[in-house]
Amino acid sequence: TRGAPPTTVSPPPPGTADTVAARQAAERAAYERFSAEMPLLSQGGYNSCGTTSLAMVLEYFGVPANFRIIDDYIRPYPGAGTASVPGDLVDYARSMGLQAAQRSEGTLEELAGHIRAGRPCTVLLNYEDPGNPSAMAHYLNVIGVERDASGAITAVQLRNPWGRDETVAAADFMRMWTNVRIIGQVPAGSDAGGAFTHALGMIVPTYDRTYVVYDRGDAPRIPGASIVEGLRNSPTNTLMGGINQLAAGAGAIGRGHPLEGAGQITAGVINTLGGGAAMLVGNLIGRNIEQGGEALMGVGRELLDGAWYEKIGGGLAWLFGGVLKAVGWLLSLVGGAIGSLTKLVSKPFSLGAERRAEGEALTRQILDDTRPHGELDRDLLLRRASLRSKIAMLEVLLPYVERVSADQQAAALRVLRAAEAEGQLRQVVEAFDRRGGPGRGAQYIAGCFTGEQRAEVCRLLGLPEPSATDPTPEVAPEPVG
Repeated sequence: TRGAPPTTVSPPPPGTADTVAARQAAERAAYERFSAEMPLLSQGGYNSCGTTSLAMVLEYFGVPANFRIIDDYIRPYPGAGTASVPGDLVDYARSMGLQAAQRSEGTLEELAGHIRAGRPCTVLLNYEDPGNPSAMAHYLNVIGVERDASGAITAVQLRNPWGRDETVAAADFMRMWTNVRIIGQVPAGSDAGGAFTHALGMIVPTYDRTYVVYDRGDAPRIPGASIVEGLRNSPTNTLMGGINQLAAGAGAIGRGHPLEGAGQITAGVINTLGGGAAMLVGNLIGRNIEQGGEALMGVGRELLDGAWYEKIGGGLAWLFGGVLKAVGWLLSLVGGAIGSLTKLVSKPFSLGAERRAEGEALTRQILDDTRPHGELDRDLLLRRASLRSKIAMLEVLLPYVERVSADQQAAALRVLRAAEAEGQLRQVVEAFDRRGGPGRGAQYIAGCFTGEQRAEVCRLLGLPEPSATDPTPEVAPEPVG
């Protein structure tokens, strides 16, 4: 099944003839399987490469996904909208019971190893499309690599959310993957405003060789980001996430949730201002100083190969460049600390609205049988989801205290049917014991349903069927602590 642990690709035993060729043949077979199981979706005319790439990953793991619905949750601006950030993709995937981590300063061999093991990787590039004069920040999913006879990686195979697969030479991929900026270059013939916007984008670095790696929730734990990686990624994640929160708060108010919307707008203001300060210190100043130091060190290394007087100049350039690089690196961590603290302060304001929006988005995705792309029946897709993902989806759909809407009940019932078909109901009920109390997980779940849906849930869980005159049980709040 899609997203299931793959067969281990083991190297041939020592002494086998043509060991490298045999290992590469096994690797190609793993990539072919992975590519066949990963959906190919198209974002169409939407600025939603991140959420479309995420939708492919979610469906690979059996979680219903429609990028337009995920957009409403992660990137809720109409029209062209703003960008999604890797941190938001990670958070959404984790809320669906998947493992996810944003890594930085990655290598091609890291990507190859993850794909061989069946773990999807989404990369962010300053993508250069042959038909587009300017590079742009663009998300794509990696589906494999190509190697030469010696085993060196020569090209990267990508699933582009523009609805196509493509192969990019390794050198070109590394150039586009390194020091990604908001805009990669100034297109020829731009007017003054466009040139200024592009020039500003060029001097604001965001991520360096970053990727998001995913796996099933019940798989062995994937390596998470280090503290340094988290800090260096925090400014961009905080600023762009804050801008998206402003629109999400306005949308919540428009749907009749003024208090939650106001809280989310408050969080958006905090994250936008704090994230802006973090970007200024950590990225605009720190990262550029760091990269300037690296360039100066490179000049110094070249001069060290020259005459004695060039060696002296080269040594000084290398030393001064090293100092600049260290100062820039430290400033990037200071900016990251500002961004991380900002997110921590803002979280209580947005938590309620985020939980509601998460439930609404998941409900729509599970009940959405008329997607812009059609591949799998929703019920078959849900059966493929891991137990951890089924539990996570039910936790989103059956919140504490609040009454569960009719649509959320219908979506949750679909998940329960999938769990029953896979023989996982007992584990699901046990997971809800922490909400209903020891041995009362089934009662908690049934208490979230009404009418005919409640009667079916009682049958599934082996509870007495309610009579028409039975009151609907109140859902108990989560015990504090």
